[in-house]
Amino acid sequence: MHSVYQHWDPLKVCAVGRSFPPEFYSRIKNSKVRNAMERVAIETEEDYQKIISKLEEFNVKIVRTDISENIDDYCNTEGVVVEPPPMCPRDFTSMVGDKFYMPGKSYAQNFNVDEIFDDLLWKLGQKSISNIKDP
Repeated sequence: MHSVYQHWDPLKVCAVGRSFPPEFYSRIKNSKVRNAMERVAIETEEDYQKIISKLEEFNVKIVRTDISENIDDYCNTEGVVVEPPPMCPRDFTSMVGDKFYMPGKSYAQNFNVDEIFDDLLWKLGQKSISNIKDP
């Protein structure tokens, strides 16, 4: 899918993060705090949209990290947020070879982790065997 071999390659695809939506803060009882957090969420998304717009001017394809629709996915049993939003894509995504993996609604349903791992080990083993020279 996406590969980078030199730092001077033109940017073709860019992963852009995402913050919690304003609705995420609806649990906050203090209205001043809730309104401030909602405003920050709105302004953060506006900033992301400006970045996306600028990248698209240069024909860069945008990939956005996904936010779970279930707020409880980010909270512990007491309702305290313990999982940050995927604002830094490198913390929530992975590039293995030429495959890009990103959590989403169908995470781990569209690929078999064991199969991918076994395939990687097999390929590494083949490379190791091909590098052995007879004395």
